[in-house]
Amino acid sequence: MDKIEEFLRTIEERLKTLEEEKEELKEYQKWDKMRRSLEYTIHDRELKETRKKLDDVRFSYIVSLLRMLTTWLLSCTVILQKQSISLFYFCIICW
Repeated sequence: MDKIEEFLRTIEERLKTLEEEKEELKEYQKWDKMRRSLEYTIHDRELKETRKKLDDVRFSYIVSLLRMLTTWLLSCTVILQKQSISLFYFCIICW
């Protein structure tokens, strides 16, 4: 009978330990979920900011190219007017 009682006590202790571990696991999972959520939010915000910066750089580059092209075309127009050269002939020379 003593062996059975000891065995039952061992089982009860083990059950108690498992219940405590189960609660610890639940707590850990709760905090881990929060941590992952925060990490995602931070990474998502950084990604959006980086994409916005990249779009700004691309836009500035395009604007710069358009300004250069406009300046070049204006110069070509002035040259054409001064020289009275046909547009067709001028394009052949320039390209």
